[in-house]
Amino acid sequence: MVQNQVFIAVDFGAYKTIITILTTLGILTTWATRNANDGIIPSIFKYNSNGQLMWGRGAAASRGREPYIWVKLMLDGSPDMVTQHQNLRDILGGTVELNNIGTGKIISDFLRDLRDRLWMDLRDSADCKSTGVSPSQIAGQTAAVWSFGPQLRALDGLGTTIALPMSLKLNGNGMQDGDILLVCDCGGSTTDISVLRVNGNNENRPFTFQRLGDPTSIRCGGFDVDLELVQQLRTAHPDLPRNSRQWVGAAQARQDISSVKEQFSGMTGTEVHAIRIQLQRRLMIDHRFYHNDLVRAFAPTVQGILRAIHARIAAPMDARITKIILAGGLGKSAYLRRRVERDLTRAYQNTGPRLLGELQHSVQAVSRGAALYATRLQGVRGFQSNTTIQVVVPFVVRIGNELREQSVAHVIIQPGLVPSQDDFPVRMRFLVTAPEQYVRVCSIRQAQTHRLALHPITDPARDSEMSLEHGQQGAHEYLFRVYWRIQLGTSLFMRWSICLENPRNPDGPHAPVGVVNMLHRIPPEDLQPFPAI
Repeated sequence: MVQNQVFIAVDFGAYKTIITILTTLGILTTWATRNANDGIIPSIFKYNSNGQLMWGRGAAASRGREPYIWVKLMLDGSPDMVTQHQNLRDILGGTVELNNIGTGKIISDFLRDLRDRLWMDLRDSADCKSTGVSPSQIAGQTAAVWSFGPQLRALDGLGTTIALPMSLKLNGNGMQDGDILLVCDCGGSTTDISVLRVNGNNENRPFTFQRLGDPTSIRCGGFDVDLELVQQLRTAHPDLPRNSRQWVGAAQARQDISSVKEQFSGMTGTEVHAIRIQLQRRLMIDHRFYHNDLVRAFAPTVQGILRAIHARIAAPMDARITKIILAGGLGKSAYLRRRVERDLTRAYQNTGPRLLGELQHSVQAVSRGAALYATRLQGVRGFQSNTTIQVVVPFVVRIGNELREQSVAHVIIQPGLVPSQDDFPVRMRFLVTAPEQYVRVCSIRQAQTHRLALHPITDPARDSEMSLEHGQQGAHEYLFRVYWRIQLGTSLFMRWSICLENPRNPDGPHAPVGVVNMLHRIPPEDLQPFPAI
């Protein structure tokens, strides 16, 4: 790790936000703030009369207009968009009516304020003597990692499951070289699932992890259990106000119901969990959840998670899954863990995968793992390629009495060790009458092709290196420079940029010719970081 760096991992969840700080001494701590409880920040937001964002416990306890909750569920592209707004409101107060604010503004305001508060807390620390951080948009992301400084990495929501096993190395959990792990991050709104191969020792690092296949996500989590419990509560107490502003402590009621879910074990068959909701005018509502009530509330979610687990176990794969990890807030539920363990025994007896013990820091597992993962990125010097990636560009040649379009392939990456970025010149020829031009990126091993559409050149004659004419046909030749870079997070992406090498008017608005779609994912079987992380 680079000296004088502090890594900060932000796991932004539907219910809770967890922040982990990793210092240069390798010390992991959960950030404690007055807006958190035991380091857990409720994902609740509110703007005060001055337009300043409040968040966490401060927003939950403030009076007046209902705070914004379930913000993550409303992100563009979220699988939770199918959830009915009314159900979100019914679960226990709060609002999802964002008016003209939008989730992007709420999250960016939150990150900006969070960054400033973190910087104030850390600026006097011996581990943090560098510049500030400029956060970028992370809408649609689950976890983000700041490195002071200055840099922000976004880990795709499904990809965070690769960070979870990093936490296992801190408390030991029965992993062995060659294990195939099924990692289930059971969160508030989704359950994210990945399959990872555990590789042996790498220098001084106990384990490395290689993701096998694409991760999956199902719309199933702790939110659904809470919704079932609240519906039972409303059925039993029809006088419970729909508007949580008529309650004295809506935030406390949400927390109490969530605690019922976490404490239920289902072992005795006689468990009773009582809650009390305080209303205005000193009114109280007392309710008891009995064993069968809780089993009924858990049933849809448990069945959804079990179906997803069995589907991944049964999916065609070269290796057999040997162990299963349950993480996340719902992953520490004793009842869910018992059901999964019992179901595995029933389905596979002694031949199936084994459920590993509960993570020591289950709720913090993603943020802790993401911070640890970020430190590994610092030591990556290149990549081990198992494929050939080539760029195929348009060209024009004279054949007989006409000009014909052809393609010319340029090999960019070959099997073996490759750098993380490079650039090279390339000549392209376009027919004058051609409406659009494309560059294709081809991965030989995966038989994948990505088409990158070039922006039009507004003054072809001026910017061309050479012109070809044959009868009524014409073509122009241009010299481009192609830039590529492998972006490393929990997934590998390749970013492309194509520009005119010597534009006649370098400051003109159309001088750089870029690609429209310039980012694509690389399968983990094709490229592995070197040294392994």
